[in-house]
Amino acid sequence: MYVDLEVMDRFEELECIISNASSIPFSHKSGIDKDEVLELINNIKASLPEELKQASWVNKERHKIINDSKQEALEIVEQAKKEAERIKEEYENNIEELKKNSQEIFRS
Repeated sequence: MYVDLEVMDRFEELECIISNASSIPFSHKSGIDKDEVLELINNIKASLPEELKQASWVNKERHKIINDSKQEALEIVEQAKKEAERIKEEYENNIEELKKNSQEIFRS
């Protein structure tokens, strides 16, 4: 619970920085101290529970495994197509050879 409160406090601090940022005249934009905000964001990241960081890593690994598996599946399908074509050509060559042999036998 301590970590949750710490993160919430930092988000409130970030909200305060943004809310109190000076307005840029004639626009809806505001100016903030980039370094201060980036440091606060890094502090928030550091305060997140380890389980959340691990879950993020697991999710990235899951996507990597899925993508690798899809690529492997495509390669397997491509190999199967090549093998099927090879078998078909071999079959056709065998048929032609059998036809030639049978014609030679028939002529003899």
